[in-house]
Amino acid sequence: MAAARRRLLAVAALVLAPLTVVFSRRAPTIFFPFGSFTPNPTSFTAIWDYYLRYTNGLPEYLVAWGIAVVLVVLAILSALSGVVWREDARVTAALLALAGASNLAFAGGFIPRVGYTGVPVGTLLLWTVVWWYYRDAFRRVLAVTERQPD
Repeated sequence: MAAARRRLLAVAALVLAPLTVVFSRRAPTIFFPFGSFTPNPTSFTAIWDYYLRYTNGLPEYLVAWGIAVVLVVLAILSALSGVVWREDARVTAALLALAGASNLAFAGGFIPRVGYTGVPVGTLLLWTVVWWYYRDAFRRVLAVTERQPD
């Protein structure tokens, strides 16, 4: 039970960590799972405002941020199930790994934009949690075994 609590704490802490930092000529923008923050001029946009209010027809790479956030929330719920009931660590590991890949796509979407650089900090953090707490489960996700004919 103590190991499940440690895993839950590590996964839940990812909500406070930045997923991507986008550097531009003006000021960096920090994308968290709950919204984006720009220090100069100081502004904060909640993620639900970003997707439901201010934008219409986003490019695919910008949608990847929201997908990563949904996957992180699902991973937190999966880890929470390990504290209150049973956790399938393979599910949590896969959700975190996919969230990291989605975040990488989000940061990579800024590559063709002149004057913008996306740094996928969250991808490193997500994949570190997978490696530290879920590496055996993730290996089982990736393992391909052949069934023996009957």
